[in-house]
Amino acid sequence: GIAGLTMAIALAKVGFRVVVAEKQSTPSELGAGLQFSPNARRVINALGLDEDFAANSFAPEAIDIYPHKHQSPINSVKLGEFATKRYDGVPYAVAHRADLLNCLYRAAKRFANIDMHFGIEEIDATQTADGVSILLKDKSGAPYPVTARAHIGADGVRSQTRIDHINGKKPKFTGYVAWRALAPIDHIAKFLPTDHTSLFWGPDYHVVLYPLPHQQSVNIAQPENSSIYSK
Repeated sequence: GIAGLTMAIALAKVGFRVVVAEKQSTPSELGAGLQFSPNARRVINALGLDEDFAANSFAPEAIDIYPHKHQSPINSVKLGEFATKRYDGVPYAVAHRADLLNCLYRAAKRFANIDMHFGIEEIDATQTADGVSILLKDKSGAPYPVTARAHIGADGVRSQTRIDHINGKKPKFTGYVAWRALAPIDHIAKFLPTDHTSLFWGPDYHVVLYPLPHQQSVNIAQPENSSIYSK
């Protein structure tokens, strides 16, 4: 995933040998869009992904804020060139999650000291005197042994590393969800500027739309309390 590849590239750049174990059989990312603050973009740049990410992302000109039932924004937060100058040449940007993952995957493949294994179904990790001993197993059950200084679990909210190895708690559903979708950009262009991010606020909801022109689509995200939504 995104966190695992980011960590792998960062470690590889300073000389570590990294073994990445991925459950998916191929690089893939579910979901829709991401917003990147200048601080997050600095991390991308430090990994050497500036040009690749710029070609697969978009820097909106502004964030338009719409109150409930208003046809025009109450305020427009400047971004684009204004934000780039303010944050020392680093822009605010938006991108599809898959575009970011593919940038990271292309970068990781260029490192001879990153070894990637896909289709891993099981990871057995045992602490040793000077590190950790790991067995990776795919669907066939064939083991791949790894001796390492550390085992890093970048395996999401349902992290088996957290639950199995450090006695962490299982995740608990809070009742809050975020509905996400992609819509064709030409459908949205009839109603909203497609070079701006649009934020709508109202009773018990807010909706964010931002353009992904390289995908010819617009990301729509609506955080929602599922108990309210069910009513």
